[in-house]
Amino acid sequence: MKVTRKLALGEMVGFLILFTVSCASRPVISTPCYPPFVYLQTVPEPQLTGRTNADLAIYTVELLAALRLANSDKVALKAWADSQY
Repeated sequence: MKVTRKLALGEMVGFLILFTVSCASRPVISTPCYPPFVYLQTVPEPQLTGRTNADLAIYTVELLAALRLANSDKVALKAWADSQY
């Protein structure tokens, strides 16, 4: 009894596999979707020029501006990705 049950189950699984394959009448073609080029550009790294504390303060402000620009690009990328799916 157990052998015939296993054979019936095997035949059913084989039929289901063939049935699911036959349902795919045409292949699914996916096209890659890339983010806008603007979001992929690198943020220029500020350079420290000078030796005074004032130069260091200017450099710090420039670094913060570069960091904020990079973070805003990431926020824009996330918004773009959310709008795609």
